[in-house]
Amino acid sequence: MDKLFALSGKIIPASKERGKTGTMTTPPLIFLCEAAEVPRNTNQVGKHEGLGLLSRRGAWPMDSKFLRADELGIRLEIVAGLPIWEPHPVYKHQKAVDRIRSTIEVSASSEANAGCSCIHAADVYISFPDGSLKRPDISIFCREPEEEEEAIKLVPEAVIEVISKGYEAKDLEIAPQFYLAQGVKDVLVFNPYTLVVLHVRRDQATHHVSPVEIELACGCRCQV
Repeated sequence: MDKLFALSGKIIPASKERGKTGTMTTPPLIFLCEAAEVPRNTNQVGKHEGLGLLSRRGAWPMDSKFLRADELGIRLEIVAGLPIWEPHPVYKHQKAVDRIRSTIEVSASSEANAGCSCIHAADVYISFPDGSLKRPDISIFCREPEEEEEAIKLVPEAVIEVISKGYEAKDLEIAPQFYLAQGVKDVLVFNPYTLVVLHVRRDQATHHVSPVEIELACGCRCQV
């Protein structure tokens, strides 16, 4: 296992940090990550003094220190055992999220999967089957998740991410393949600065220009 430290705003393995001098420039991340031992295999049980304890089912608990990232202005996620972070979103980002959520509904033209209730939630922690913990901007479910006070374990039918400036790679390069591998059927990534909408499924990826109405495999639709 490598311990993780924050150096100049980036997460780096402790092995690369040894021998360096100078000050750490991101104290909030040091608080969250400096004592964490992150297992390479997410099925492994390991101690996480700054992130909580990885359970035998691979789920990350809602440890009080972990949740305190919100108070420090950080959105912290764990993907394949490694921390990924970005600052809290700006108003432009949240306005786009609210607009998209207001359009989510059961598709009148969809006969398949007609039992989907198109329940949607914004910025909630979801514990995925591989043990990763992410906070999609919008998650769409066919039924109400059972968890109300902890990370949701129900895999979303669809996920919508709104890009934050400077963090394009997280949403465009990491998120789509990760979500699809975990069982999400539709992944939408919206860039509010260029108005480009990326729609990814297992068998195809298409680009649109906002505003565009998109039919989801679960029987819901939305306008991005």
